Amino acid sequence: MLEIAREQAPVAKDDAPSSPRLIEADVMQVPGPDLAALRRAAESARRKPESEYGVNDWIERAFAAFSDNRLELAAVYFGEASTARDASPSDVFQALLNRAIVLNRLERYAEALELSNDLIGRLRGNQLGASDSQNVLVRSSKGYALSELGRYEEARSTYDEILEEFGESADPEVHTLIAAVLLNKGLVYDRLGRSEDEVEVYNEIISRYGFEAEGEAREDVARALLNQAITFGQLQKFDQELEAYDLLIRRFGAEDGLIFREQVAFALYNKGVAIQRTLPEQAIVMYDELIHRFASAPEFALRVQVAKALVNKAFLLNSLERWPEAMAVCDDILVTYGFAEEVEMREQAAKALMNKATALSELGRLDDAIAVDDETLSRYARAQEVELRGHVASALRDKGILLERLGRTEEAIRVLAEVDSLFGNEIDLDIRLEVAEALVDLGHALGSAGRHDEELSIYDKVISRYSTAVDEGIQTQVLRALAGKTAAIGRLG
Repeated sequence: MLEIAREQAPVAKDDAPSSPRLIEADVMQVPGPDLAALRRAAESARRKPESEYGVNDWIERAFAAFSDNRLELAAVYFGEASTARDASPSDVFQALLNRAIVLNRLERYAEALELSNDLIGRLRGNQLGASDSQNVLVRSSKGYALSELGRYEEARSTYDEILEEFGESADPEVHTLIAAVLLNKGLVYDRLGRSEDEVEVYNEIISRYGFEAEGEAREDVARALLNQAITFGQLQKFDQELEAYDLLIRRFGAEDGLIFREQVAFALYNKGVAIQRTLPEQAIVMYDELIHRFASAPEFALRVQVAKALVNKAFLLNSLERWPEAMAVCDDILVTYGFAEEVEMREQAAKALMNKATALSELGRLDDAIAVDDETLSRYARAQEVELRGHVASALRDKGILLERLGRTEEAIRVLAEVDSLFGNEIDLDIRLEVAEALVDLGHALGSAGRHDEELSIYDKVISRYSTAVDEGIQTQVLRALAGKTAAIGRLG
C-alpha cells in the first residue's frame, strides 16, 4: 500500500513580508497602543452627520476600520479624508497614500499603482513638504503593486531608485524602511529566478542591520535570514541552508514577538523537511522542538506549523516502522484538530487519517485501515476545497487497494471505479495523479477477476487520457498501464 501524505513541502517565502505601512501624520504605523481611544474617537465621529465631518473625523474612522480589518471601509474613509473641506495639501497626500497602501492589501493592485504614480507626481518639487519617509513609502507602494502585477523588472527598478536616493539616509525612520525595501527587492529576484542575486540582497540586510537591530528592522533581519535559507535550498546549497536555519533559531529563538516566533517555527519546520529523507531521527527531533515550543500558542500561523510538524512526525515514524507511535501521533492530531473549521487544519487532520490507515495496514490490520479510510470519506466527501477533495480521492483509492488485498475483488473494483467517476474531470495535478493510479489499480483488479476485456479497456483509457501529460508521476502510470496491457495480452495468448 502506498503511504499517503508522505511529505509536506517546506514553508515558502513570505510573498509580502513588508508591504508598506500606513501613516498618520509623520508616524508610519497604525495607531495600536491606544486602540480603545481610537475607537472612542471614531464612535464620537459617527454620532455627527457626515456632512459635518472634518479630515480628522474621516481619518479616525479609517484607522478604526483598518484596525478591525474592514479594509474596504478603510479605503473609502481615507478617500473621503482626502476630499474633506478642511484638509490641507499635506493631509490630502497622507490620506491618499494610506488609501494606496490599503488598496494593495485589498489586492486591488492596478488601482494602488495608479494612485501611487499620481502621488509621486505630486511630490515633484516637494511642494507638499513631504518627509523622506513619506517619499520612501509612496515609492514602496508603487514597487509592491508592480510586483504583484507581475511587472518584476519595473518593481526592481523602483526599489533600486529608492535605494539610490535614500539608502544611506541617517533618518532612523527611513533607515528602518530601507530594510523592508531590500527584503521586497529580494522577493522580486525570487520571482525573476535570480536566486544568487536574491541571496546577496539578504546578505546586505543582515550585514547592514546586524543582529542587534531593533524594532521592525530586526523583524526584517529575521525574515531575510529565513528567506536566505530557503533560497540556499533552492540552489541545492544544503549545508548553507541548514546553517542559516540554525543561525535564525539561535539568534531569535528567545524573542517573544510574533514575527520572530513565526520565523523560528518556520525554520524548525523547514529544517526538519530538509533533513528528513537522510536523517529521519534528527528530523523528528526538530519537529518535537517545534511542537514543544509552540503547542500552546494561540496564533493561527503557529498552530498550523505545529499541526504540520505532527503530521510529518507521524509520516517519519511510519517510515521507521514505528507503527504504534505513528498511530498515537495521528490520534493526537485528530483530537486536537479533527473538528477545526479552518481548511488548513482540516487538511492536517485528513493527512493524519491517511497516515493512520498506512500504519494499520502495515500492521496487517486491514479492516481497521478500511474503517479509517471510511472515516476520511465520511468527514470530507462533501468538501469543496481542492486540498480536501484530494484526500477523499486518496482514501477511496487506498480503500480499493485494501479490499483487493483482502480478496474482496468485486468491492475493490467498484471503489476504484468510483475514483474516476468522482474525480476524473479534476484539473488539480495531485488529484489527476490519484485518478491515474486508481485506474491502473482498477485494471489489475479487473484482471484478477478474470474480466480481461474490461481490463484492457481501462489500460487503453489511461494511455489515451494521459499519454501527453508532462508530469513525471502521471507518465509513470502510463508506463504501468502499458506494462499491464502487455501482460494481459500475453495471458490471453
